[in-house]
Amino acid sequence: MKDTMKNILLILLIATASFLEGCDERITPNNNLNNGGNSAKTALLISQTWQYNEIKISGGNITKTQFSRPNSINLSSEFSTVKTTYNVNGTYKSESKSGTINGQWQFLSNETQIALTDANGKQNVYDISVLSKEKFDYTLTIKKSDVGNDGLWAARLTSYGLPATTTEIVEIFSTIPY
Repeated sequence: MKDTMKNILLILLIATASFLEGCDERITPNNNLNNGGNSAKTALLISQTWQYNEIKISGGNITKTQFSRPNSINLSSEFSTVKTTYNVNGTYKSESKSGTINGQWQFLSNETQIALTDANGKQNVYDISVLSKEKFDYTLTIKKSDVGNDGLWAARLTSYGLPATTTEIVEIFSTIPY
């Protein structure tokens, strides 16, 4: 009787171990397990080098395209040469024909924003609209009150061709893999 009970317990133990071994992450997913401890968005961001596909500026009910690969707008500009790489250690490098910018990046607000801080400590926080294997789109909203200098604000509006009454500018960036 004791031997039979031991055999039954041994069979149950082996069956339980086999069952648990057969389970995989799809049953209880955890994004961090498949990406070396990184979130799925981090894995997407660091997986490739990004280049501008399109850049638009919006303000005062006007939207202007500054650069567009699909529409062949301003392809000879500096924008066409910018390539940005984000690294797992929280650094980024943006290279173009005029030089290299190094800095730090981090996700904010439950990975709906990305903060980029350049080597001089200047930080911009961008709202992420799309981050996928095919594209990384984000926007930067600049308010007149954030600039604090009417002359600088007026110069920015003029450079973008926006009306002098504009109080908020949205820079819209669309990037694709290089």
